[in-house]
Amino acid sequence: MGNFDLDWIQGVNWEKLRGDRLAKLRKEMAARDVEAFIAMTPPGIRYCVGSIGMALPKVHRYVVLGLTGEPILFELATDSLRVKQCAPWVKDVRLAIPIDMVPASALPDWGKQIRSALNELGVRDGKVGIDMITFGVLDALRGAGVKVVDGWPALL
Repeated sequence: MGNFDLDWIQGVNWEKLRGDRLAKLRKEMAARDVEAFIAMTPPGIRYCVGSIGMALPKVHRYVVLGLTGEPILFELATDSLRVKQCAPWVKDVRLAIPIDMVPASALPDWGKQIRSALNELGVRDGKVGIDMITFGVLDALRGAGVKVVDGWPALL
C-alpha cells in the first residue's frame, strides 16, 4: 500500500470500502427496525467511519449513525485535529465527552449530547442500536429518552 502501489495493479479502493460498509450497516439496521446506531468500540467506530483513534483502554470516542446523513464522530479534543487531517472523509467531527474519564455526574450530559445528535439525524422515537454498553451509559441514554437495543447483530 502507499508508496508500494503500482499503477498496473488494482489495489484496495478505500472510498468504495467505506461506502460499502456504511451501506451494509444501514441495510442491516433497517432490516432490524433500528433507526440509528451508536458505535463505541474501536472496531465499530472503524467500520462506521474508517478511522482509528488513540489506543486508550477507555471509551473516549464514539460515532452516531442514522439511516441517512453523515456519520457524526465524537472525538477527544486532543485527537480531533489528527482525525480531521488523517480521515478527511469524516465530515462531522465533534468534541466527545469521554465517558470513562469523567465523573458519573457528567453522564446525563453525555446522554443529552447523543439525544441532540439523534434529533439532528431525524431520529425521535425509534430504536437505537449500540455495540457496547455499561449501566451508566444505559441510564444516561434512557434518561435522554433513547430506546436502546443490541446493535451488534447489524455489524455482523
